[in-house]
Amino acid sequence: MVDLTACGEVAGRSVGSLSDSVIAGVTALYSAWVAGKAPAEDFAALGTYAALAANDVVIDPDRHLSLPTVTVRDRSVADELYLALSDRLDDLAVMLIGAL
Repeated sequence: MVDLTACGEVAGRSVGSLSDSVIAGVTALYSAWVAGKAPAEDFAALGTYAALAANDVVIDPDRHLSLPTVTVRDRSVADELYLALSDRLDDLAVMLIGAL
């Protein structure tokens, strides 16, 4: 599986064109896979039958490619946003229950 959504000129929701260098890279990736080498790139992964079956045979790169590593330096802003959102969801739940 290869996700090239960030590699081409976007026309609407799909990739309109890919550069020769991207096509050459994917060709090399495929040739290496045929020769028995697993992909090590962030945009490619092997989709085994078992993995596809476990994902209801949904062929979506987000389900099969690794997420990028993110370093969090200061969680305080995220914690504040989480608490604010949690409070708003609690208020919404109370409103919904009251409306029943």
